[in-house]
Amino acid sequence: MMEHGGLCAEVHPELTHSEWKDHKREEEEKTKAMAKISIQPKVKLHEADDSDYVSKLELQKILKKWETATYDSDEDRWMEYAKDIQNLVGE
Repeated sequence: MMEHGGLCAEVHPELTHSEWKDHKREEEEKTKAMAKISIQPKVKLHEADDSDYVSKLELQKILKKWETATYDSDEDRWMEYAKDIQNLVGE
């Protein structure tokens, strides 16, 4: 058996350099073949309806409110942001 160095000798010490190159080529071909396979999700995705969308006008109102409002503390500001976002998405 021909001695070879580097990673191939550590991973597959039983292979000659030529055998290692063949093994590597086969692995690359398998990887390319797998990349061509289209993987489909196992769950059905939620279909969006009109109620799932936030209007541009709603967002503009909230952003304007945040821009002009004054808050007693950063914590109050973030609590207001959280409340507005929860109301916006209906949670």
